[in-house]
Amino acid sequence: VLELLRLLEGGPYSLIARQAREIFEQKREPFALEATIDQRYYAGLVRHVMQFHDNNLYPLQQLVGTLLDRSDLLSLLRFRFSYKLSPSETYYQLVPSFRLLNRERLLRMVNVENFERVLEALPPPLFGLLAGSTNLIEVQKRMGRYVTAEAIRVLRHGRSAVARALAYLILREMDLLLLFALIQGRLLELPQDLVDIAMELAEPSCPIGTMAAA
Repeated sequence: VLELLRLLEGGPYSLIARQAREIFEQKREPFALEATIDQRYYAGLVRHVMQFHDNNLYPLQQLVGTLLDRSDLLSLLRFRFSYKLSPSETYYQLVPSFRLLNRERLLRMVNVENFERVLEALPPPLFGLLAGSTNLIEVQKRMGRYVTAEAIRVLRHGRSAVARALAYLILREMDLLLLFALIQGRLLELPQDLVDIAMELAEPSCPIGTMAAA
């Protein structure tokens, strides 16, 4: 892992790779490495968006805000209830959204001590979208729909060419991830029911805490 990160330090993601390597050297935990990469990537994306000072700024904020909503909620649930991190440790890893999960709302949510109560604290339309979710996989699937719907809306009706280009890339990446899940499942000879869940063809059934305990 450290050798790979050192190689990446010589490329366009040098800053992210260096900071991720330093964290991994300190903690030697894969989840800390993943969290650092995500946090630094999204913080950089926010900085890029704020460089626009024209009509592209607001539509980009809305689209990137949707990505941040998804990332923040999934990270918050994972860190608090799977990895058992403290509220302060969890909040440090989050990048406040331009859209729904802003700084003040995240500060309140990281202090909620129950998975279901976090979902109940969400604003509309996330509250309705995630009502009845019982596990992280289901939340991830529904938040994917949230991002997809926003990207399709921007691609079809947006007036910003930059935002529309980004929406196209988001949708293409999501398609490629589904294809990757199918190929990976076949190569690893995983059970068909797991492949179906990864391909979003079946509903996940694992209760809260099962994956963390495993």
